[in-house]
Amino acid sequence: MLNNSKVYFHPLMQSMQRSIKRYKLLSPGEQVLVALSGGADSVALLRALQIARYTPIALHCNFHLRGKESDRDEAFCKELTRTLDIELLVHHFETQAYAAEKRLSIEMAARELRYHVFVEEAQKRSIHAIAVGHHLQDNVETLLGNLSRGTGLVGLRGISPKRDLIIRPLLEVHPREIHDFLKQLGQAYCLDSTNQDTTIKRNAIRHKLIPLFEELNPSFLESTCSSLAHLREAEIIYKRGIEEILRQAIETGNTTLSQEDRIYRLSPLIQSGVVHTLLHHIVANKGFSADALEQFIQQIESLQPTRITSASHILEKRQGRLYLLKKERSREEERNKSYFLDLMQSSTSTPYGTFSFEIKKDFSRSCIPQARSIFVDFDTLQTYLKAQDTSFGLKLQPIDLRMKLQPFGFQGRKTIHKILKEKGIVSALYSEIPLLMAHDVPLWLVPYLRTNSFPITQKTQHCLHITYTPLGAD
Repeated sequence: MLNNSKVYFHPLMQSMQRSIKRYKLLSPGEQVLVALSGGADSVALLRALQIARYTPIALHCNFHLRGKESDRDEAFCKELTRTLDIELLVHHFETQAYAAEKRLSIEMAARELRYHVFVEEAQKRSIHAIAVGHHLQDNVETLLGNLSRGTGLVGLRGISPKRDLIIRPLLEVHPREIHDFLKQLGQAYCLDSTNQDTTIKRNAIRHKLIPLFEELNPSFLESTCSSLAHLREAEIIYKRGIEEILRQAIETGNTTLSQEDRIYRLSPLIQSGVVHTLLHHIVANKGFSADALEQFIQQIESLQPTRITSASHILEKRQGRLYLLKKERSREEERNKSYFLDLMQSSTSTPYGTFSFEIKKDFSRSCIPQARSIFVDFDTLQTYLKAQDTSFGLKLQPIDLRMKLQPFGFQGRKTIHKILKEKGIVSALYSEIPLLMAHDVPLWLVPYLRTNSFPITQKTQHCLHITYTPLGAD
């Protein structure tokens, strides 16, 4: 039973409650999963949340990286939670083997394993918050580390108080307040010997760089805390401005793009005067290397097509437009096949999208081509298909760029490659474009070009309305 009344009004408790309220981290009494390493930060967080009458469940990860120290930390966490009557979850990892398999640093491997199990346990228990013990000095260390590598506004604002399920209630707490809080409680904690290793970049910042700033300003951490709060607010304004420019530049309409693909008009991006910032925002977390992106940006105003790729995306500039396209390997094999479409069904789903059919009696002026749709003479089409023993069927197939088509209303023919090039379609989109065939007669290069086959005439008695809806479109 806690009997030290000073603890309730300790600066750590006050700062934590302010952060929880300001950033909407938790609801009163809410159940929260707490990352418990056994170190001072996580122990203080666990104790503070329990004192504040939240409902913590502790989770300890044993990465087996420090031999007997790792086992000591686990034993400490078990005893601590037993004493506090708090449920404890323990997970063991072969971190070095995982790092070798995934080709990650030990630090990144541990982080990946840790956050994966955090989310897994939270979802299993319908918990909506995972609390980690990052404090003010951790945030300043992140800021200085980002500065040392070069960064933008996002990197300057440091660690976010909340990201998805992860919350950081102690983010504005000075480490000396953490140790004083534990002293008031008479609470022991574990020391990690690797925290003294200054060959690790974060430790070097903590033990060498921050003390130099504190010589210039003894309140360096507190001052930086205020700066970080202002930068987080500035980032909100910054993002709104970026999103407004992109909203004006984005193109929508007659394309076969998925929901995650984007096309932007280049002129508004260039005229904004911040094209470098816009490009970095557009491709954030898409896996493009910094060098490749910089080379791409240098070519942004040239007339020549430019293209770079990452493991998951393609970025291409052509004919005044910028294309950001997601690689969809899962559908590539499906799109190498042909698909039979039954005209007697109202609609058919394919890997390219959905095709809908409607037969209309009598020709009228309402049979005018619209976006993503065409009209053909159904009687003539039906007669032709019956003669080919493929009654009531059309075929959807991948395009052959060398095939020649006769565009509707024209006498001559053009290759599909030339047609797409004239329309400014980037090569990355070619696999997204099917050709609709009536047996061996090209009917529609979907959705870009209607051929001259089976046109509506004054003799038409029934017209077939074919509508195409791309994947992901409403």
